[in-house]
Amino acid sequence: MSVSTISRSDSSEFCGSTSERSSETDAICCCCSDVTSVLIKIFIDISLVSWYSIYKILLRFLHSQQPVLTYKLHQKTHFSKKENPVVMTSSFIHARKRYVHSVSIPILAISVFLTSIFIVSCGDEGDLTEDTSGMTEVLQPTPPPTPPTAQTPVPPADAGGVEQPIVEEPVVPVAPKTSFKDDIQPILAERCTNPGCHAAPVGGGLDLTTYDTFKKGGNTGPGFVAGDGKGSLVVKRIDGGGMPLGGPPLDADQVQLFIDWIDEGAGNN
Repeated sequence: MSVSTISRSDSSEFCGSTSERSSETDAICCCCSDVTSVLIKIFIDISLVSWYSIYKILLRFLHSQQPVLTYKLHQKTHFSKKENPVVMTSSFIHARKRYVHSVSIPILAISVFLTSIFIVSCGDEGDLTEDTSGMTEVLQPTPPPTPPTAQTPVPPADAGGVEQPIVEEPVVPVAPKTSFKDDIQPILAERCTNPGCHAAPVGGGLDLTTYDTFKKGGNTGPGFVAGDGKGSLVVKRIDGGGMPLGGPPLDADQVQLFIDWIDEGAGNN
């Protein structure tokens, strides 16, 4: 068992005993507080002179000062003629004093005793609670932060829950814009396949009457290289190379047709 485990177990036992001790002390404090408050109220009630005693004392004072006024007050308060207010007041006050002294002193002593117990027990409990909270904070380490979990992407599914296969659209080849039969061959027939030029008998070994003979080339190599319009032999000859021989050169649009046709693959289309 590691040191951290022992310290945590000891801390849990200490906290448990502290909580039990705290509940018992709270109960004692509440009982002492209630009993003390009741006894103090009784002591105050016994110590105070009632309104009737105050009235009798006032009546005695008035009797010593004004006998006539005392007699009138005596008649209004419905005292019997045989009753002497002075005698009644004196006897009541003496009895009251004896009763107060015989009862109030024990009640006051008990109240002081219970108040002392209440102050001592509640004061100890406050110190104990403060120490326990400090120890609890020390023994409980801060947990390490939890790293965020990576979410796995969910593939889309249709209403039935079955994953649909990805259908790749076939790549449609772009049709060449330049045609050999419609664009290139008419120029060759008009400007290059005249008798004594690139027709039978073949001049320079280059026959331009058909696609196959044009591709085969002559003594200096093939007539064109598919995909390399400006690097092909035929373009070099017709674009500033002196061809067609003995006639006006091809215009720029016609030369561009040869370049585009070769760059597009030089197909027999």
